Amino acid sequence: MMGVTSGKKLSRSGSAYLENTGKVGELHFANSEIASMFEANNESLMRIFQYYCSYGEPMNNTKLKSMKFMRLLKESGLIGVILLLL
Repeated sequence: MMGVTSGKKLSRSGSAYLENTGKVGELHFANSEIASMFEANNESLMRIFQYYCSYGEPMNNTKLKSMKFMRLLKESGLIGVILLLL
């Protein structure tokens, strides 16, 4: 399982990003059903993550900038769900 760090780092332009560290990480889920779904779909999720990382930057497949993250949320239909939960 690939490790993903949070957007605490800032790029040179000052925008936050998520980074695929390439390291095996231990993720903690509040629900074992969610954990098993993540593990079952990990390869597909990593391909999606890398797709959005490389959008407009073909050589980048490890850093997901905040604008690209917003694009992922919009295109997946999750942005409305997240805003409703807040």
